[in-house]
Amino acid sequence: MTGQQQSIACANDFVVAGELFLDVVFADLDSAPEPGTEVFAGEKLTAPGGIANVAFALARLRTTPRLISEVGKDVFGQWLRSALLAEKVDLSIASEAPDTSITVSIADSGERSMVTFSPQQQAGEPKELEPPKAIILDLGSVWAVGGWWKEAAANGARIYADIRWEGTDEWRERTLRTLEFCSVFTPNTKEALFLTGESSVEAAAEKLANFVDLVAVTAGEDGVFTYESGSGRSFWTPSIEVDVRDTTGAGDVFLASFARAEQSSLPLADCVAFAALCSGLSVTKMSGSFGAPTLDEIEAWQQNLSERHRETGLATDLSDRYAFLSDYLRVLLTEDQGLQGSKRTSEGLRFDN
Repeated sequence: MTGQQQSIACANDFVVAGELFLDVVFADLDSAPEPGTEVFAGEKLTAPGGIANVAFALARLRTTPRLISEVGKDVFGQWLRSALLAEKVDLSIASEAPDTSITVSIADSGERSMVTFSPQQQAGEPKELEPPKAIILDLGSVWAVGGWWKEAAANGARIYADIRWEGTDEWRERTLRTLEFCSVFTPNTKEALFLTGESSVEAAAEKLANFVDLVAVTAGEDGVFTYESGSGRSFWTPSIEVDVRDTTGAGDVFLASFARAEQSSLPLADCVAFAALCSGLSVTKMSGSFGAPTLDEIEAWQQNLSERHRETGLATDLSDRYAFLSDYLRVLLTEDQGLQGSKRTSEGLRFDN
């Protein structure tokens, strides 16, 4: 594991860029919402959202991600700032805006509906950005408009790309043009099929691999389909079985966890499996930020898997797939970056007006 220790020692080499949201998540509804009616939720959580999902997931995997975004100066933005700093997210290159973007998410039977308020943001270049090794970028945000990240890519930074759904021909063309500057792309099934016009995940991933080095299409319960452009290698990675509470931000957690594992020099199949695990654990809780698993939670899942293996005495595909996890967690858990990633609570901070 020496090589991994060396490659993950610089744990603040991640830059994450995109729009920051305050998410208000309602779950356990007594009935489906209909026009002219009021329904009640059994659960509510206020949490950082948008690019914060990525930042939280990275922070809980023992990194200090630098956030490029606008943080509101209103009461909501002040709370978001406190929540991000509590997770050791670096806000030194973030800028300020008057208002905060807000999303209300309604989680019902594993699906979600959302209503969003997003004030107009100004495209800009980040200030005083030291060259990073990895950038996780929301291609739908104003931060993707400038040339700063393309210059970073030309200088060797690996660009991990995410998108937000728009569903128009112009969006398709713009996304495909922008992907040519990216390294890794992780769309979901709906996005991949629309962008390519293909009818299968496999065909869509192969076509998207003409633009980027690696495509990983997240397909919910069906798992993840990965296609590597250089080798032509492709494979399915099954999802883990969990009780789903809220899928908000699951794709963000997948992307962040994949980037972390790849920057740790794990083999590709292990990177995808690790990301699928982190994403799967995140949906057992509410929100993508506070739901991002801590190292303690990942370790507990691995120990539970090992105990089931010992009790039955039979090897399983799942235990074989995650045989790498003990060694990788040992590296992450023993890495001393002045962080307490494995000890952080997944419940988050209380929001008080």
